[in-house]
Formats: sequence, C-alpha cells, structure tokens
Amino acid sequence: MNLKKTLVSLVAAVGMLSCGLMQPQKAAAAMNKNQVINIVKKDASKVTSGKLNADMNFKVAKQPTTIKADGDFGGNPLVSHINYSINTDGKTQNNEMWIDTKNKVTYTKHDDAWVKSATSNDAMLDSVTNSALSKKNSSFYKQLAKKGKLTRDGDSYVLTATINQKKQLKKLFASMAKQYLNQGQYQQLEKHFSFGLYHIKVTVTGEKLTSYQVKFSAKYGKTYSLAATVAVSDFGKNNQLAIPANVLAAAQLPAAVPYK
Repeated sequence: MNLKKTLVSLVAAVGMLSCGLMQPQKAAAAMNKNQVINIVKKDASKVTSGKLNADMNFKVAKQPTTIKADGDFGGNPLVSHINYSINTDGKTQNNEMWIDTKNKVTYTKHDDAWVKSATSNDAMLDSVTNSALSKKNSSFYKQLAKKGKLTRDGDSYVLTATINQKKQLKKLFASMAKQYLNQGQYQQLEKHFSFGLYHIKVTVTGEKLTSYQVKFSAKYGKTYSLAATVAVSDFGKNNQLAIPANVLAAAQLPAAVPYK
C-alpha cells in the first residue's frame, strides 16, 4: 500500500483546507471569543493565498519515518506548490509537487523529470476548494465556541481548542486513500484506521488573521501511527502563483486504480 504518498497528499489537502482563512474582517478592541469565531466563520470560504508548513511522524512497526513539507498556495485558478522530504533509516528523499485544483491534475518529480497524473477522486477536490471551516461545518463551530480558550497579548488574540473532527478527517483520508488502493486494501485500511482529537490554534493580530495551525494523530491498529502538525500563514502573499511552463509539459502517468 502506497501509504506515504497518501499521507503526503493528505497533508497537502489539510493545508488547502486551512487556506479558507483569508481576508479577515476588522478586529475591534478587546474582542471576545464569539467575535474571533465570527471572523473565522465569515471568511472560511474565501481563498486567496499563503504558505504551508507541515511535519509528520509516521511509524510502521516502530520504525519511524519523518515527513516535512513546505509549500505555497494561491493564484487564480488555485494551485499549490509543495516541497517535501521523507526520512527513513537516516536516508532522506526530497521531492516536490504541484496541484492544479481546477484541472484536477497533480504534477510530481520522478528521476528529475516532471510527470502528471489525474486526480481521480472528486471528494478530495471538494475538500480542497470548500474549506472544512465553512459555515456548513456546524459541529466545528459549536465545539469551538464551547471548548475554545481565548488569550490576548496587546492586539494579538490566540484561540485554541481540542475538538472532535474524526468524521471530517476520516472522510478526507478516505478520499486520499481511494486514489491509490484497491477495494480490498481500502476496506482493510478503513477497518483498523482511526483518528485522535483535533487541536486547533488561530491567531488574530490587529485587524488580520495571521496564522492557523492544526495538530492531529491517527493509527492503524498496532502497526502504524501518525502525528501531524500543519500550519498556514503569510496570507495574501502568493496571489500570482502559477504552475511553470516546464511543469505543465510533464509526461502523463497511467491513471491510478480507483476504489469501486
């Protein structure tokens, strides 16, 4: 099972999910928790651009693998550029990918040459283009209002919470895994795969939402475990991002076998 590729795609998608936190509204002095939540809720569906940083610690039978990703997202249509490294047994493999949301194409480097593949699962693309923090996710906002803790330092507000988003994370992971696994493999994975709680941190400074961070964990029975941190910042600084011409000229990879 190509779990590493699935997990890298998962982190890319989670980062894109977070990119709805753009163009914040004017922040009044001494805001309360509900005011901060309203800023997030109002702007969650707006996507412009920003930066993504992610760290994953993945263990298979106690053998650790570390995946680090740094990327940018933005442009019109929306694209994402991810540089990532995978370290196992002291050996590091570096790679990069471009994700074309509009045309449903992922570009990846193989042996210093770009190749492209169709993104076969529309559920993943829906997750990318429709933020998980949209107004429709009423469960998220109810939990955030109930469990969120707000601190203030001058004109900077930090809202943190630990909430249950297992259903949303499982759906996102499923949309990733079904692109790379056959029916039997996916059913086996789904049977034993579970997510932990979702830790969220939102920072509002002055009149701007300046950063967003999520932490989550997952496990597959006693064999696999995953702990990931994804942070998004530098909003509005990559509005002109576009896929380079040499990447667009990539060779086509055979389509992945979809889950049926």
